[in-house]
Amino acid sequence: MFVNRGDNGDQNDNNDIIPQILALRAERAKLFGYPTHAHWKLSNKMAKTPDKAMDLLLAVWKPAVARVKEEVADMQAIANSEKLGIKIEPWDYRYYAEKVRKAKYDLDESQIKPYLDLEKMREGMFWMAGQLFDLKFDQINDVPKFHPDVRVWKVTKGSTGALVGLWYFDPYAREGKRSGAWMTAYREQSKNNGDVKTLVSNNSNFLKGKANEPVLISLDDANTLFHEFGHALHGLCSNVTYPKLSGTNVATDYVEFPSQILERWLLTPEILNRFAVHYQTKQPIPKELVQK
Repeated sequence: MFVNRGDNGDQNDNNDIIPQILALRAERAKLFGYPTHAHWKLSNKMAKTPDKAMDLLLAVWKPAVARVKEEVADMQAIANSEKLGIKIEPWDYRYYAEKVRKAKYDLDESQIKPYLDLEKMREGMFWMAGQLFDLKFDQINDVPKFHPDVRVWKVTKGSTGALVGLWYFDPYAREGKRSGAWMTAYREQSKNNGDVKTLVSNNSNFLKGKANEPVLISLDDANTLFHEFGHALHGLCSNVTYPKLSGTNVATDYVEFPSQILERWLLTPEILNRFAVHYQTKQPIPKELVQK
């Protein structure tokens, strides 16, 4: 139903508009001197041409398929041992991947969660930003907010105290909020019309706990948190004249560069030893668990 939501002959049907979009894209590309829309879109990307993009995808494809076959074989072996007549299908992957993880590494996701308190992870991100980019975060309460759950921090240069911008944190799920996790810039940094500071936010959909109750998140969610914070730092570290080039308004493949670098800091000893602490015992996550 979700995949076919624009193909039902109703007011949301997009069968007629898609050919119009494709024709206009082709026309625009030719006006710019490119043979196809794909050539135009890739002209400022690292791949440069459709052929090189396809070469990259095909170079990844064969080893990726081979790896999937290995993983499915591991899953199928467990399914066979259960003697339920199950042949692994794509919708079985997550369920049986967890069984393989438990069998191969004696690792259960629930073992990790007690060490990943949302607020401690946020503190870890702030500490990291201070170490890497000399950024300092101070929570403020005198700015407008669109929901009581949203919190705001003033971001300054730690060494000079100069204002960099504001960071909004909107972590909890609520009715009407879109799903997933993302970064947004409510205002871009620029200098062409005065020294304009950026307003950026990180948004998630964690279930809010009771008062004074920690929100424990999965390793995958913690990784996503750091990833999206990388996008926010891209905006906060922006130092350009024109808003059109500010923050994440750059070539698509470069947008993901800062975020994919930042997510790798999560599993460093510097972060884990300081901030991945058990919400009850306050002990850091054991090295044995990290190794698993």
